[in-house]
Amino acid sequence: MKVKNYRHIHTGEIVADEDAEIYALEKLGVTVTAEDGILTLEQREFINATKDWYFSGDWIAELEEVS
Repeated sequence: MKVKNYRHIHTGEIVADEDAEIYALEKLGVTVTAEDGILTLEQREFINATKDWYFSGDWIAELEEVS
């Protein structure tokens, strides 16, 4: 099975794809509040777009083989 990670090209820091949304939002100081614990479609789209934008700069997406 392969898992996706992001590696920073300068620091070598690695962020697992499963942690990437929270990581990006925290680094940017962004808080998303879900009413009744459910995110709206717009909130989901915002989070995905923010993650994609954050990791498009000095980060390289890599696939790692895990067993």
